[in-house]
Amino acid sequence: MSEADLLIPYANTAMDQQPANPLLSRAVGGAVIVYGGAVLVCMALHVALARSWIASPPYVSWALGGLWNRVVMAAQALATALLLAGGAMMLRRSRTGILFVRWGAGGSCVLSLVGTAMALSQGSSYRSLWGTPAAATYQVLEMLQRLWPTLLMTLLASPPLARRL
Repeated sequence: MSEADLLIPYANTAMDQQPANPLLSRAVGGAVIVYGGAVLVCMALHVALARSWIASPPYVSWALGGLWNRVVMAAQALATALLLAGGAMMLRRSRTGILFVRWGAGGSCVLSLVGTAMALSQGSSYRSLWGTPAAATYQVLEMLQRLWPTLLMTLLASPPLARRL
């Protein structure tokens, strides 16, 4: 008996042979647009508050940080713009949209980790929040909670699952 004879007939269908699901594609595309739009609005508000273009509470300081912080923030805005474009393209059933979502979400995850590492290396007040094992665990869990949407988008746009979109 050959190996092909031992396979169950339905076991031959690979993941890439399954049909695309337009509802799933619309749901992911819409969620990506909402998430990306919210992130860009928050970034714009942060810049406007730091530049005193809009009113800020009297005892709150908003800063953009040094040159490298601004570079990371600009790169994060670019990654988020890729997410927005990818979400819009997914709603129009474009395969390129999946690539944009993958690149934007992956880049956003990496940039979030880079930003956290920069904040730890530059700010003693932020570094003090990581001072004990329990506090460090809390901070890591908080970071994972913030990264969860972009991690999920990255997984949904990864090659095995993207075939269903």
